[in-house]
Amino acid sequence: MHRGQFSKDVGFTLIEMLMVILLVAILAAVAIPQLIDFRTEAKDAATHATLGTLRTAIATQAAQMKMRCGAAAGAFPALASLNNNSVITGGDCTALQVPITAEAQFVSTPTLPGNPWGANKSNVVTLAAVVHVAGMQCDGVTAFVPATDDGWCYDPTTGSFWANSANSTGTGGTEDLF
Repeated sequence: MHRGQFSKDVGFTLIEMLMVILLVAILAAVAIPQLIDFRTEAKDAATHATLGTLRTAIATQAAQMKMRCGAAAGAFPALASLNNNSVITGGDCTALQVPITAEAQFVSTPTLPGNPWGANKSNVVTLAAVVHVAGMQCDGVTAFVPATDDGWCYDPTTGSFWANSANSTGTGGTEDLF
């Protein structure tokens, strides 16, 4: 080829470009729904992990209350203790009974983790008015009534702890199934 001349064989044909665009569109149509599904699975996993951590912390603090603070067998921490992340500030124990701050806390962070499914990712624990039933909010209202699903529900008489949810079918997430 001589200098200054252009070859007609340089570049891609229109058919080749259309084939590439078609392949990318097909891959996107298959991959995007899969990626969206991973977000739901990630929230489910985060909810499972958080509930496991907090349920264990409640049981641990209940045992500590019995051994160190003279609480009755079967007693669980008060709602105020959970919201303050301390059995001392909630009134279950005194600073003399549990002198090490880390031992008085439910989790090592300053506050409890938030509910991954909640609109505000709230970490507020609400007193449960009912025994936990899937799709039931803390106040006992069934799903599809104006939602209050954010934060956590707690029943200090039984130690039950769950995600506050107004979703009874798991369609917007499966937080109600834990």
